Amino acid sequence: MDYIIKILDNKTSIVKVIDEPDSICSYCPHLKENVCFESDNSEKRIKLMDNMTLQIIGLECGQTYPYREIVDKIKNISFSQLSEICGYCQWRDFCLLYSKLK
Repeated sequence: MDYIIKILDNKTSIVKVIDEPDSICSYCPHLKENVCFESDNSEKRIKLMDNMTLQIIGLECGQTYPYREIVDKIKNISFSQLSEICGYCQWRDFCLLYSKLK
């Protein structure tokens, strides 16, 4: 995970937006064979949250973007938009962005 953070901290990092588990997800104990098994509907719920986020910040799946551009777009999400995206996510109270906007 430190390796990923180091790469993303680089001001020139480019990332590809995907709609499946990524390098960060690979550390989750609920991910097995590229599918989330946290709960019965977790895979569907996560994809919905990801797609809502992409729509709100104006990014397209399959495209590459400078990481800093993505971070800047996420910083501009309003609390009401974030509440809509996150709904009743069990991790919401641990989310630094959610806590900051709350």
